Amino acid sequence: MKINNLDWSVKYNDDMQEGTFGETNYETLTIYLRTQCHKQNMRRTLLHEIIHAYQYSFGLHFIESFNKETICEFIAHNFEAIGEIYNQAKKEIGL
Repeated sequence: MKINNLDWSVKYNDDMQEGTFGETNYETLTIYLRTQCHKQNMRRTLLHEIIHAYQYSFGLHFIESFNKETICEFIAHNFEAIGEIYNQAKKEIGL
Protein backbone atom coordinates (compact mmCIF):
# COMPACT_ATOMS: atom_id res chain seq x y z
CA MET A 1 0.00 0.00 0.00
CA LYS A 2 1.33 3.41 -0.85
CA ILE A 3 0.45 6.30 1.45
CA ASN A 4 1.98 9.68 0.54
CA ASN A 5 4.82 7.92 -1.33
CA LEU A 6 5.62 5.57 1.58
CA ASP A 7 5.27 1.83 0.94
CA TRP A 8 3.41 0.16 3.81
CA SER A 9 2.79 -3.54 4.28
CA VAL A 10 0.28 -5.49 6.36
CA LYS A 11 1.30 -8.72 8.08
CA TYR A 12 -0.11 -11.09 10.62
CA ASN A 13 1.64 -11.37 13.98
CA ASP A 14 0.35 -13.01 17.13
CA ASP A 15 3.39 -11.97 19.18
CA MET A 16 1.73 -8.89 20.69
CA GLN A 17 0.78 -7.80 24.15
CA GLU A 18 -2.35 -9.56 25.35
CA GLY A 19 -5.49 -7.62 24.45
CA THR A 20 -3.79 -5.93 21.49
CA PHE A 21 -5.38 -6.63 18.13
CA GLY A 22 -2.95 -4.65 15.97
CA GLU A 23 0.14 -2.45 15.88
CA THR A 24 1.70 0.03 13.49
CA ASN A 25 5.48 0.04 13.23
CA TYR A 26 6.68 3.39 11.88
CA GLU A 27 10.29 2.24 11.50
CA THR A 28 9.47 -0.66 9.18
CA LEU A 29 6.26 0.86 7.74
CA THR A 30 4.39 -2.28 8.71
CA ILE A 31 0.93 -2.83 10.13
CA TYR A 32 0.60 -5.99 12.19
CA LEU A 33 -2.70 -7.76 12.89
CA ARG A 34 -3.40 -10.54 15.36
CA THR A 35 -4.81 -13.62 13.65
CA GLN A 36 -6.54 -14.91 16.76
CA CYS A 37 -9.46 -12.49 16.85
CA HIS A 38 -12.92 -12.25 15.32
CA LYS A 39 -12.98 -11.15 11.67
CA GLN A 40 -15.04 -8.06 12.52
CA ASN A 41 -12.45 -7.02 15.11
CA MET A 42 -9.70 -7.67 12.58
CA ARG A 43 -11.37 -5.43 9.98
CA ARG A 44 -11.95 -2.65 12.52
CA THR A 45 -8.36 -2.96 13.73
CA LEU A 46 -7.02 -2.86 10.18
CA LEU A 47 -8.85 0.40 9.53
CA HIS A 48 -7.66 1.81 12.88
CA GLU A 49 -4.03 0.97 12.08
CA ILE A 50 -4.32 2.35 8.54
CA ILE A 51 -5.41 5.67 10.03
CA HIS A 52 -2.30 5.61 12.25
CA ALA A 53 -0.19 4.92 9.15
CA TYR A 54 -1.97 7.68 7.27
CA GLN A 55 -1.31 10.19 10.07
CA TYR A 56 2.35 9.19 10.19
CA SER A 57 2.75 9.34 6.41
CA PHE A 58 1.51 12.93 6.36
CA GLY A 59 3.55 14.02 9.40
CA LEU A 60 0.61 14.27 11.79
CA HIS A 61 1.74 11.62 14.27
CA PHE A 62 3.54 14.21 16.40
CA ILE A 63 0.30 15.97 17.33
CA GLU A 64 -0.38 14.86 20.89
CA SER A 65 -4.14 15.13 20.82
CA PHE A 66 -6.83 15.61 18.26
CA ASN A 67 -10.11 17.16 19.32
CA LYS A 68 -13.37 15.91 17.84
CA GLU A 69 -13.44 18.55 15.10
CA THR A 70 -9.84 17.86 14.06
CA ILE A 71 -10.54 14.14 13.81
CA CYS A 72 -13.70 14.77 11.77
CA GLU A 73 -11.82 17.12 9.42
CA PHE A 74 -8.95 14.67 9.00
CA ILE A 75 -11.29 11.82 8.13
CA ALA A 76 -13.53 13.99 5.92
CA HIS A 77 -10.56 15.17 3.86
CA ASN A 78 -9.08 11.70 3.51
CA PHE A 79 -12.11 9.39 3.63
CA GLU A 80 -12.02 8.18 0.04
CA ALA A 81 -8.26 7.59 0.00
CA ILE A 82 -8.36 5.80 3.35
CA GLY A 83 -11.25 3.63 2.06
CA GLU A 84 -9.29 2.70 -1.06
CA ILE A 85 -6.22 1.79 0.98
CA TYR A 86 -8.38 -0.20 3.42
CA ASN A 87 -10.00 -2.20 0.59
CA GLN A 88 -6.61 -2.83 -1.02
CA ALA A 89 -5.15 -4.06 2.28
CA LYS A 90 -8.14 -6.37 2.89
CA LYS A 91 -7.56 -7.98 -0.52
CA GLU A 92 -3.82 -8.33 0.06
CA ILE A 93 -4.27 -10.23 3.32
CA GLY A 94 -7.42 -12.10 2.33
CA LEU A 95 -9.82 -10.47 4.76
